[in-house]
Amino acid sequence: MTVTLFGDFTSLYDQAGLMIRIDERIWVKAGVEYSDGALQLTTVITNGTSDWSLSPLRTNHGEITLRLTRQSSAIHVQYLDRYGLIGRWTSLRLGYLPMTSVCQVGLMACSPERGDLHVGFTDFSVCPSAGIELHP
Repeated sequence: MTVTLFGDFTSLYDQAGLMIRIDERIWVKAGVEYSDGALQLTTVITNGTSDWSLSPLRTNHGEITLRLTRQSSAIHVQYLDRYGLIGRWTSLRLGYLPMTSVCQVGLMACSPERGDLHVGFTDFSVCPSAGIELHP
């Protein structure tokens, strides 16, 4: 699953990205989130309990492209690291998510501290996994 997103992330916990949901106790969300005064790349994996990883964006991107790849019960979270016109997929997280035969996938956005977050999504796609390649 891949998407490019942009938004006015300025309040604590403003966020948007991609989500895979098995049920209310098993899911992953990955994207951007405003925390500690800056926009962060974040991933939450929930399997009964949740964890939270974050990494500051090195520059102020106008947009960010994300990719979630599944191989069996492994989930690989990547973002497109852009250098001018050139970009490369950079790993953000490799995690475990027990998968069933049916799950929901899609876009997510929320702003628990305010009600006027504006987010745009482009180039959303879901396609069969080509597998996880950690060291291309």
